[in-house]
Order: sequence, then C-alpha cells, then structure tokens
Amino acid sequence: MDALTRVNPTPEWPPATIIALLVTALAYIITIAHRPPSRSRNDRTPKPLATGYCPSLLSTWRFFNDRHGFYNEGVAASSTGNFSHAVGPHRLIGLSRAAGREAFFHRREMEMVEGFTIFFPTVDPSQIEPSTGWHEYQINGHIVRTMRTENLRRCLPSMLAFAADAVTAHNGTSSSLVDPFDVADRLVFQFTMSAAGFDDERAASASLAGLGPALLRKIEGSTGSGSVLVPWLRTPGYRRRVAAIRELAGYLGDAVRESERGVDGVLRVLMEKGLSMGEVVTYLMATLFAAQINTPLMAAWLLVYLSRNEHWMAQVRAELDAALTRYRPSPQETPLHILQHVPLETWESDFPMLDLCLRECIRMHLTATTYRRNCSDRDIPIGDTGEVVPGGAYAFYILEEAHANPAVYPDPETWDPARFSPGRAEDKGTPLAYLGWGAGRHACLGMRLAKLEVAVVVASIVATFDLTLCNQLGRPLNCAPKANRYSKSAHPPAEEVRLRCCTRN
Repeated sequence: MDALTRVNPTPEWPPATIIALLVTALAYIITIAHRPPSRSRNDRTPKPLATGYCPSLLSTWRFFNDRHGFYNEGVAASSTGNFSHAVGPHRLIGLSRAAGREAFFHRREMEMVEGFTIFFPTVDPSQIEPSTGWHEYQINGHIVRTMRTENLRRCLPSMLAFAADAVTAHNGTSSSLVDPFDVADRLVFQFTMSAAGFDDERAASASLAGLGPALLRKIEGSTGSGSVLVPWLRTPGYRRRVAAIRELAGYLGDAVRESERGVDGVLRVLMEKGLSMGEVVTYLMATLFAAQINTPLMAAWLLVYLSRNEHWMAQVRAELDAALTRYRPSPQETPLHILQHVPLETWESDFPMLDLCLRECIRMHLTATTYRRNCSDRDIPIGDTGEVVPGGAYAFYILEEAHANPAVYPDPETWDPARFSPGRAEDKGTPLAYLGWGAGRHACLGMRLAKLEVAVVVASIVATFDLTLCNQLGRPLNCAPKANRYSKSAHPPAEEVRLRCCTRN
C-alpha cells in the first residue's frame, strides 16, 4: 500500500489500560509543569513570574489556552519586560520591548524552525512517509524558487483566470451575497497550487480546493499542549492531526501522479531531480500551509474594511481604474478581461494604496505567537537589560506587543492604513515596530506570492462589484467586526459576515 495513504489501524485498548495511561500522564504533567525554570550559570536568565502564580500547572495551562493573557501578565510583572517559565521539559523565555525584539529577530543563533517544531508541531514529514526527513533548508530553498519572477509570471494568468471564474459565478444577478472568507480561502489554495507547478485542471479542482483548506485548518487546530508536555502520548488531537496530514498527503500525491506530465515550475524541478513522492508532498504541504493560514484571511478582511470605508475604497479603485485604462485593449473589454493583460511588474509596484490597506489588516489581525530556539551553547544578551537567553532555551514573542502598542500606533483598534503613509510612518519611529512580514534574519520567504495573491483576489472583486457589508441574512452592518487580538492566530470574525455584491456600472 502507498506510504502516502497508509493509515495504521487504531488499536483497541482495554478501559483499565486507558485509565492507567491517563493517570500516569496526569502525574507526569503535574510533575513537569511544576518544575521551576533552570537558570543559567551566571544567573542572568529572566526571572520566573512571581511565586504563587508561576511556575504552576495553572500557568502552563494558560500558556496553551490563554497565551496572550499569560504573556501580558509576564511582561507587566517584569521590570525589563522579559520573563521565564518551564513548559514541560522546555525552558521558555518571554521577550518584549525593543531589546527583546532585537535579540529575537536579529541574532543568528535564534533559529525559527527549531522553535516552531516544538511548540507548533503541524506537518511532520515522517507522518507522510517514514523515510522522509525534515530537511528545512531544502524546503526553504524550494519555496524561494517558487517566488522567482519567472515562476510568478508563469502562474499569474492562471491565478487571474481562477479569480475571474469565481467572480463570474456571483455575477449572474444584479446582487448576490458572498462569504469573502470562503471565496478567498478557495482562491488562495488554487493560486498556491498553480504557483507550485500544477496544471490548471488540478489547481482548479473544486473537490481539492474545498477539502484542502479545511484539512490544513484541522491540522492547525488539532495542535495542542499534549504534544509538548507529553510527546510520547498519542492524544486525540495528535491522532486527528496525523489523520488530516495523511488524508491531505494522499490527495496531493494522487494529484501529482495524475498530472505528472503536466506539472511545471518548481514541481517539475523536484520530480526531475528524482525526489521521492514523500519529499515532493512535504514541499507541497509546507508551501500550502504557509500560504493558507494567513493570506486568505487578510484578503477577506481587506474586502470587509473596504466595504465600510468609502475613502479607502475610492483610493484603491482609483489606482485599479488607472491600470484598467492603461491596459484596456478595446472598449468592449470587461474589467476581469483587462486584468489578465496587467503584467506582473504592475501588480507588484503600481498599487500602493492597496499595499497600505494590506499592511494595516496584517497589523490588526496577525495575532500569532512566534518562536525561536537558541541553538548555540552560548548565552545571548537581551540588549542592555543584563539578561540572557541561555543556550538551548526557547523564546517566544507575541506580535500584538508591537502591533497593538498605543505608544507606537495611536488608536491601535482603528483600521487606519494612512498610519503607514510617508507623512506619518508610525512604524518607523520604533525599532522593529512592524513585523507583518517577519524581520531581521527571518523575513517571510513567501511575501511576494502572498502579496500577489491578495492583490488578485481584491482587485478582481473590487473592479467588478460595489460592496455592502451584511450579516448572514443580508441585513447591512454599520461597521466592520472588531479584531480579536487574543486569538492564537488570525481567523474570521466570530459573527459571520457577507458581502452584497452589486455589479458596477
């Protein structure tokens, strides 16, 4: 049986065995959760949170279930803004302020992959094909190849065609209700499949475009504390994650085999190099996961905000209409047809208002926690605080600390793209104040593709429709939903919204 689709049968354990395992696991968790963070030899590790609150089982639980509250309390309780804690067997340093960001984002020893592998274990190649190793540097090289100009030029016509098909499906009547988060989710998945090298038939597969994003979010959502605190325990979340990984890997493997002669771009390079199917699918899953977790959400939120802001809708439309006028081959061409004549260089450089809007969406809705590990045996100084990140220790940082800081961004809960304009440039007054595309030695490898994907989604819809923000029943809303800064990652609003799309005259 193919290694990509093989799922090991789940053994039926007697109830007594299950109870014994649960008791053992609970005792183990309590023991390691109460273990105090070990200090470096010179005692310069940031101090643990106050005795009585931390270290404790409660604080470990809060790290996984109320991470923003846990982080904010730790920062507030420390004179330097840095603190330490033990999460299972791992020493964890919470960093903040300019000195913490500098150490976190700029030091070579602070490796991103090592940090995420422990605290955000999502796609493990060994769960796809046992012989596949996690060669991160190789996967990063393939992702960089995906961002090359010749590859983006190759896939841009397909991306525009997919967007035109999606828009046309809602353009049969004078007005229709559209879920922007669902539309963006499907389109970004198709765009990324095309960028990876699939032919249009496979990239546009309705079944895979519907199933793929759902499986990726199931993988993300099933990652919990058990895999960190008790890595040997096969929790229900672990089983769900492995099942979702194998299911998606199976679909992708089938798609590769069925379109083997029609692949192009990076996918063709990988296959010509003789990589195993497990290695090819690992690249695909890493690329899809990186693209799908945030990009469609930012595109959808951007549409939501534009629908409620006449000024910024006019700004974005003005630059889109200028491009439509410039590249219109004949008066009879529709906006969707004209967009297919717009070259890559224009998409990447001629829509500055759209880029400002995207930056502000990222600032407000990218609420992620990011991790690093000091992979050296040396202590890393945290600025001039006198504190260090010890060798082998993990560190984490929550982007909200910079992005929602009123001292950096006045009125941070208000969507205001002008804060990034040359006249204000609020992000330039403080070091590392904007982290939406990474920073320092860990810039986002997929930024070019992500920006292009958002631009194509937004331009195709805004150029075609007038938009009204509504609830699920089609009743107009007076304002956009508020951002939830305490979520573990970007997500749609708690109350579902729709866009009433009326064809522009």
